[in-house]
Amino acid sequence: MKKSLSFSDLWAFKECPQQFLARKQRRARSVNAYQAMGDAAHALYAAPDREAAESEVVKHLAVVPEQERKAARQRVEALAQVADDMADDDEVKDREKETTIRFFDEKSGWWLFAKPDEVSLTMGRFGREVVQVLDIKTGGRLKEKQVHQLYFFGLVASLERGYSGPVRLVVRLLAVDEKDPAARQRLYRSVDSVRRYVRRSLGRINFEVVLHSGGADVVFWYSPKLTQPALSQARSVMRSIEAAYEKNSFPAKTGWHCEGCPFKGDCLAYQKRAATASRRLTVMPVRRNEETA
Repeated sequence: MKKSLSFSDLWAFKECPQQFLARKQRRARSVNAYQAMGDAAHALYAAPDREAAESEVVKHLAVVPEQERKAARQRVEALAQVADDMADDDEVKDREKETTIRFFDEKSGWWLFAKPDEVSLTMGRFGREVVQVLDIKTGGRLKEKQVHQLYFFGLVASLERGYSGPVRLVVRLLAVDEKDPAARQRLYRSVDSVRRYVRRSLGRINFEVVLHSGGADVVFWYSPKLTQPALSQARSVMRSIEAAYEKNSFPAKTGWHCEGCPFKGDCLAYQKRAATASRRLTVMPVRRNEETA
């Protein structure tokens, strides 16, 4: 067992231990066209130039039906351009793209890993330089998982750097047209919804929405007061993973998350769940009321 924990590992183990095991065993995963375009846009933005990313973009878009590939490529280039334009507006220094940050926890013997899209330095709320961790999303709504992910990134960044100050966390959404009232409304509704959901686990969070041309930043802060509680929670998950390996027990947990699982094609639990749902949706024939016929 490799004692390393990323946010994806942590989230997968909590959602479904079987999905966690599939990730660790590097089983073949399915990717839909939307995910492929997101991966391609990330590759295009992270590369030093467009030519350097060409092979990655072509590889990601191979899953898109051929007749839709040209439109998908145009969409990817548009998203990457929005990311470039938003990056040009940032007032940051020492920007590192697609960098892996890590911390070895001596108490547990595990490594914590994170790979945000950007780590940089920027000016904080009180005129002091602070660490900024930014992750890019190609959608237009904030999701609860994204907030938990950025908090995990903030934890690892603080531990790796021995940094005791606040960390500015940014979810950068690339599909928000500031001139479209409906797009803005969807964004603000998603922020309000996430604020209510995460209050139970993360406490009250003040989100700041910064609109750009073509995109939006959702900004919040990681406090150093969270480090020890967050590290304790991570250690609890580590112990649960160790116990699962000792017992060789990784049960499948079905639910709404199954639809987005890249391993659902080979999952017997998912197939059983889908079959049950299909039977429930079967339309029963309507008998004619002979008295009113």
